[in-house]
Amino acid sequence: MSFTPQTLPDGTPNPAAVFVNATLICGLYRGDPTAFKQYADLVGGKLVAFESDPAAWTPDYGVILSGDKALVVFAGTTNSAQWVGHMMSAFFPLIDSTNNNSVVGQFYLGLNVIENAITELIQPALRGTVILAGHSYGAGALKIYADHLAGRDQTPDSLQLMTFGEPKSTGDLFRVAPRPYQHLRIVARQQGDNKRGEAVGLDPVTFTPPGILQCFKFPFLFTVPLNLLGLKWKHFGTAWGLTDFSLIPLSVYDGFVANFDPIAWTGITQNLNYAYLHYSDTSYLSKALSLYQRSQ
Repeated sequence: MSFTPQTLPDGTPNPAAVFVNATLICGLYRGDPTAFKQYADLVGGKLVAFESDPAAWTPDYGVILSGDKALVVFAGTTNSAQWVGHMMSAFFPLIDSTNNNSVVGQFYLGLNVIENAITELIQPALRGTVILAGHSYGAGALKIYADHLAGRDQTPDSLQLMTFGEPKSTGDLFRVAPRPYQHLRIVARQQGDNKRGEAVGLDPVTFTPPGILQCFKFPFLFTVPLNLLGLKWKHFGTAWGLTDFSLIPLSVYDGFVANFDPIAWTGITQNLNYAYLHYSDTSYLSKALSLYQRSQ
């Protein structure tokens, strides 16, 4: 048996894959490799790495290898040092030399510590299929890693990224676009609380970080210099709103909020009441399980 297909034939995220990935991410948060081992056995593969340390600065990760296919899973923030790093690095962009792109510093540096080890582990899949799945900080770091893999001379035949509660991790200042790859952003959504449109009732972390000047609520006039200085963060891929009952494309969110920093600050503040939607277990896993059960 191969890894669970990440999408259905119509291109929408596969509820089974959403559930599997959310389950594995929660296993990392709990420091419990059981789900990884069971899934590795199910797909005829092997768990080749499981690193879970709640005190580490790097994201926790697990890797399953099955022939020329690999699944890499990252968890998100687990300690105060990471939180401080997130907040500070949004104000001090780094340049990713791989593709000349501005990146959120800690996402990039946290990935940098473990990237070579992970790439070595998945060597057999670098000419096959690489699936990446992450939550929060781990999602942001994996977005950068996916760009690195897609920018290699020899890219995987299939590169697929599914994220949960992904913050914006990259900009597009002098960006060298990597080869296209599948990027599905799963955004927890509050059923029935979208009275003001699809930009309300969503996981607020997905709106972060705002453009640096936007933290001080500078007006629209500053959009041009903000872009020129590389102080604007962007989302890529497609966003899908996840509830207990549905998984729908968030076209308004993608078109007017996620990629448009002048109103990103509003997007954060008007969704603060929905901060609970960011939790990996009680939000993403719970919704993924409900959706999967309804799809059967």
